[in-house]
Amino acid sequence: MTVAARIGNPERTGKRAAVAAGGPDWTNIEEQLLLMAECGNPDERRRRRQHIITECLPLADHIAYRFVGRGEPSDDLIQVARLGLVKSVDRYVPGKGRFMAFAVPTIRGEVRRQFRESTWSMRVPCKVQETRLRMRDTVEELSQR
Repeated sequence: MTVAARIGNPERTGKRAAVAAGGPDWTNIEEQLLLMAECGNPDERRRRRQHIITECLPLADHIAYRFVGRGEPSDDLIQVARLGLVKSVDRYVPGKGRFMAFAVPTIRGEVRRQFRESTWSMRVPCKVQETRLRMRDTVEELSQR
């Protein structure tokens, strides 16, 4: 079952979202990003950018799905994760490492920032907030045991 199907988004369960039952295929994403970066025509660059973002939407949705059930609406998390994907496509520099190694932390960081900005009524250092989240997860796991 694809990531999109698990989070209830039927429009993303088509051929583009999964390749042969093995999941999304991002084997040529870096080549596409390089072609986009080298493109001189603004319209063609925009078209390539949109194609790359569309191909990588399952990645953003998967990362957002991992944070569902923690106090934020799933639609908001998906939107923030997709925004993180757009930012990672725009900021990625071809040749400075793998795109997925850059995109995943960028998207995850955007989702975590959403939690920090929306769930705390007073300013608390990020490290304290992240420690609290880790403690909560650990307490839940130990309670189940």
